Amino acid sequence: MIKRSKQLSVWIGSATLLFTVTNCSVRPDVKNPVPSASLNSPSSAGGHSQADGPATPGADSQVVIDWAYVNKTVFTPNCVKCHSAAGGNSGHINVESYANVKANIAKIEVEAITDQSMPPSGALDTSTTSVLKAWIDAGSPETIGVPTPQPVPTPIPAPDPVPVPAPIPVPIPDPIPVPTPPAVVVDYAYVNRAVFTPYCTSCHSLAAGNRGGINLETYANIKRLLKKIKREAVTDKSMPPDAPLADEVSSILDTWITAGAPETVAAP
Repeated sequence: MIKRSKQLSVWIGSATLLFTVTNCSVRPDVKNPVPSASLNSPSSAGGHSQADGPATPGADSQVVIDWAYVNKTVFTPNCVKCHSAAGGNSGHINVESYANVKANIAKIEVEAITDQSMPPSGALDTSTTSVLKAWIDAGSPETIGVPTPQPVPTPIPAPDPVPVPAPIPVPIPDPIPVPTPPAVVVDYAYVNRAVFTPYCTSCHSLAAGNRGGINLETYANIKRLLKKIKREAVTDKSMPPDAPLADEVSSILDTWITAGAPETVAAP
């Protein structure tokens, strides 16, 4: 019963150590950038000291279990007294070199861990057994490289935005000027041609007998009769007797009379 209890304790310690080894990165003698308790420091958790035997790596330890560490922790203090050249290589086993240990690893595992028949003076303590088993379970590595920190890539700055040129204003052409029609010169010649000749002289002319005693064939005769002409042709619209003047014709006559009935008007 005692032997089974001790084996169970060894397996629990081994499982704890194996979990820790998976997450370890440096040996306790290598400065670690992440603060952690030293395996051999009396001030570490549990107040462990070198006299208590090798520390069992826990979740807060930073341990790399390689040949150098196992040799220092297990073989040198517990095995080389007998299994060395100086000790006569007891059982024809020498554990002074990594090659010799690796060649006999299966036998070492059976006698030191499974049967706990070695050392003959007394089985390894739980912590030492856990270190040895974790190393063997990991493949008995001679060395384990310390992970190299990966450089943080320098961010590539975003390129400056390409400036968008301001649109070039397109000049708006000046509107093409619309020519102003020439001003109509309303003088006697224009009024005679537009009003008197087509609407009045058929009755009020020498050839027609100057009906009503009125002749409208000359400027002088018309000038004397301006008031009568305006009243009858513009205001009362009683002349011509067969049909009054159209508005646009009446407007020409009225404009000319209002302007003083000029005989001639200088061109603008």
